[in-house]
Amino acid sequence: MSKVFSQVMLFLVAIFSFLPISLAQNAQAVTVVVKEPVLLEQSAQMGRINWKQGANGTVEAIGIGFPPQNVHNFAQGREFAREAAIQDGYRNLEEVIQELTINSGETLHSFMSRDDKLSKKIDGLIARARISREIPQADGSYRVILSLHLYGPGSLAETVSPVFATGKPLEFPPTYKDEAAASVVEIYTGVVLDARGLPLEPALSPRVYDERGRIVYGNMYLEPGKMIDKGLAGYSLSADMFTAVLDGHSRAGNKPLIIKAIALRDDNCSIVISNADADAMLAGNTAVGFLKDCAVIFVK
Repeated sequence: MSKVFSQVMLFLVAIFSFLPISLAQNAQAVTVVVKEPVLLEQSAQMGRINWKQGANGTVEAIGIGFPPQNVHNFAQGREFAREAAIQDGYRNLEEVIQELTINSGETLHSFMSRDDKLSKKIDGLIARARISREIPQADGSYRVILSLHLYGPGSLAETVSPVFATGKPLEFPPTYKDEAAASVVEIYTGVVLDARGLPLEPALSPRVYDERGRIVYGNMYLEPGKMIDKGLAGYSLSADMFTAVLDGHSRAGNKPLIIKAIALRDDNCSIVISNADADAMLAGNTAVGFLKDCAVIFVK
């Protein structure tokens, strides 16, 4: 009797040891299980602002939903979980958007708290977010990723443009004639501002200052349409991206003026460069107009 019992137990152990593998293999055909969290750049826990994509950047948030405990039909429970995930995604997307830094450490939330019309426009934008990915889970729960365009028509930048679009652009400031860099002989396709080693933070409306505190690049000098379409600056956030910039694969073109940042301002959102470099940049812009085209890269 004990021998038969032992054999039965061994058989059951073998079956249950194999069962999870079998279930996992069958589930792989219909489910994709996310095992790691969304990588963050500037965001709340469950979302991100994807600055790496430049003019094609996105704002993303993940939503998670679970089936109700009193629903015993698996398919029906999954539908409830999907809807819950979408609603959770909307909430997380709102948090990510509110944390967007405009400039000087001021987030979009602070502007929304002062402007009811802007707040309602943001609500409408979030309601139009697209579901870029759906991830049903083997346990009946559900995950979705909601996405909005950072720039371009119908984008976040267009929605909040009254915050940083100041109307008719000002003329760029002149160079200081006593600076040797004022006489630029080379033609540049853009400018790369190298802030590696400094705690640069991406922002929707960054600025560039010279040592005197003069703003030599910023939203006040640009057409609103340019800022909405592509943003004031692109961001190089990794060694590979910086290599691509040096190889000419960025908005700064194949012959950019490369300038080393000497400090940061505006809660680490804006860059300070030397007076000589500021003059070189302004003189180069006078020749070609690359600043007006937002052919600017910030390197972190």
